Amino acid sequence: MARPVGQFAVEHIAALVVTAISAGLLVRGAQRQGDAWAVPVARGLALCILIAYLTEHLTYVFRGEWTTRVNLPLQLTDAVTLVSVAALWCPRAPLLVELLY
Repeated sequence: MARPVGQFAVEHIAALVVTAISAGLLVRGAQRQGDAWAVPVARGLALCILIAYLTEHLTYVFRGEWTTRVNLPLQLTDAVTLVSVAALWCPRAPLLVELLY
């Protein structure tokens, strides 16, 4: 079984640095390239989030740990994840963006 990653461990710091650099590059790219670049990148990010969400649930299934009592109720984080996917896929839908905000 894998050991949990501790707070401020090397892996944790690396993930924070990669996240910060990625966010900076995405913002810079959107500033320079505009909508022609932002829409495909947003849809790619939406797919990444959706794949990660589905992979989490599949991991529970393959481990035999998925139960309706624990995994089926729609938690706030699940709702935010799904709304973020929809908002990234359809950036011109103001309601989705407002719900996410």
